[in-house]
Amino acid sequence: SLFYGCDSLVSVDTSNFISVKDASYMFSCCQRLESIDTAAFKSVEKATCMFTNCDISTIDTSAFINVTDTSCMFSNCASLVSIDTSVFKNVKSANGMFSSCRQLSSIGVPNFINAIDIESMFKDCVSLVSIDLGSFKNVTSAFRVFLNCKKLESVYNYPFAYSTEIREMFEGCESLKEIKFKLRLDYLDGYSRLIMSANNDARLSKEQRETAMIYSS
Repeated sequence: SLFYGCDSLVSVDTSNFISVKDASYMFSCCQRLESIDTAAFKSVEKATCMFTNCDISTIDTSAFINVTDTSCMFSNCASLVSIDTSVFKNVKSANGMFSSCRQLSSIGVPNFINAIDIESMFKDCVSLVSIDLGSFKNVTSAFRVFLNCKKLESVYNYPFAYSTEIREMFEGCESLKEIKFKLRLDYLDGYSRLIMSANNDARLSKEQRETAMIYSS
């Protein structure tokens, strides 16, 4: 929490942070921070709320190769438009990682192969239109992961097994048109459970419930 609440901070020299492993809350609530050099953060393992409430519109994530906890890392970054998530293959907890990033429309090709907890990961990302979930194969909790993603239309390669917590997963997704499910025998139970979850979602219209489930090979 080195710079937590420094709401006048515009720039900072991070070149000496090469040994930092825990960067939790480091720049949280630095509301005027618009850009930052992240090259030195290769040792960071914990990035909980690292950039929460910052005004960054884009960020280079390539240095975060060892991070395992990105819970709320970019939550409420209201100006964040796009981000490359391909580097996050070691992340286990991404709870609320992008929640309330209201302008976030693209996350590239995500690589969350080891993620276990993605609860509320994209909650209130009202500009997100589509997402490929193909790498989220080990998730156990996806509770409210897309809550109130009002522009979300397409979900590709839905991977979650029967045991995954998916309650309120698509609640408030008013524009949802298709969920493309990677049809494999070990996913069949997960598919039937997804249908049940959608049918119990009070905010999905009857038409959405009937048409949103689409197979893909």
